[in-house]
Amino acid sequence: MGIFDNEKAEAKKRLEELRNELKAETISYLELAELQSLSEYIDKNDVELLEASGIKEAKNQYYFNVERKITTWVRERHSISAESKEDAIKQMIILFKEDELDDSDTYVEQEHLYDCDTCMDIEDNNGQATSELYFDGTFGDRKMEFIIDNLNKNEI
Repeated sequence: MGIFDNEKAEAKKRLEELRNELKAETISYLELAELQSLSEYIDKNDVELLEASGIKEAKNQYYFNVERKITTWVRERHSISAESKEDAIKQMIILFKEDELDDSDTYVEQEHLYDCDTCMDIEDNNGQATSELYFDGTFGDRKMEFIIDNLNKNEI
């Protein structure tokens, strides 16, 4: 049994536990939220759990993905050994100006700086698309299919 099969089996087991809570009318708001988060594992014919999870008619539920190219900032943390702060700064400036920080042994870690993501303009992407729409299938039959991009191209 693969990792995804195990995940699916665990989800199905938890769904049955939630069904019992639902039938006993003891399901909490937290458990309803959990039920919603597990909705992709609910059988498309299981009206009881589908309705409780907020999905009215799964046969008419269609999913789409929008992928966007963004610009963002990342904070890299570097560490360097030196005789003084001034020497450390000089060494880091040299590496920074030579754009050698990626290949240096000074790298420690990085973090994504949230709240500064910006959707990229087509002009900033050399005239290439920066947003794409995909059909992701129906509730019971998920599959990814490219539809169109923000250049109005409908082929990749």
